[in-house]
Amino acid sequence: MKHIMQKSLLWGAVVLMCCATGAFANVFTLTGVTPSGANMGGVYTSPYVATISGVGSGINVICDDYQDEVWLNESWNVTATNLTQLPLLGSSSPVLWDTSAPAIQQVTDYLTAAILAEELLSINSSTQQAEDLSFAIWDVFTPGASTGLADASLINADLTAAEAQAALDITNAGGNLATALSPFSNVTIYTADPKSGAAVISCPNGAGNCTAPQEFISVSMAEPASPALLGFDLLGVGALVFCVRRRRVTAQS
Repeated sequence: MKHIMQKSLLWGAVVLMCCATGAFANVFTLTGVTPSGANMGGVYTSPYVATISGVGSGINVICDDYQDEVWLNESWNVTATNLTQLPLLGSSSPVLWDTSAPAIQQVTDYLTAAILAEELLSINSSTQQAEDLSFAIWDVFTPGASTGLADASLINADLTAAEAQAALDITNAGGNLATALSPFSNVTIYTADPKSGAAVISCPNGAGNCTAPQEFISVSMAEPASPALLGFDLLGVGALVFCVRRRRVTAQS
């Protein structure tokens, strides 16, 4: 991992996302990260900070994609999908994960991630619990992302509890996926469009060196969670990789 050369503190407010009736296009720029996650398996953990065209700046976002990578100040085209649209879009959804799986699996996975993301944004982002929740979200879509970490058992417990809650929400909705997701209209998924390096507009790592960007989700909270939700706007930084698979600083056992 590259070292951070300069950073300035800003309060990252979670802004209200537009609850659209379908997916819509935006430009997504990764502008910062909370520094606490740098020691968790050698990668930064959520929340990150982004500027999203048509939405605003200083937005706290959650990375749900452990397989791809992005760079600080990288910009790319995204499709924004409100979580409540997933049952309607099904396998044709522009979202990254489980688009070939049955709709109930896609919904359950994203509902699980949303439950974990809401919990993460409600606590101090500098705590170990927040880092655990970040890895639990990665484990939803990349099983085993947390393997080898000292907190793997706690991460698995967080994931198991969220999966149980998601399943219960669907059961309580009588199996109606749209009904189960209706309380989560405050969750938006930002997926690279197209789902490849062709989505990249600006690559601080050098033209052509940025690959398929990661997917992020945002959650508009009823109230700002506290000074815990600090974002660090990282200025004057060269190549810095976030959420990078297989780039851990030290091996965990």
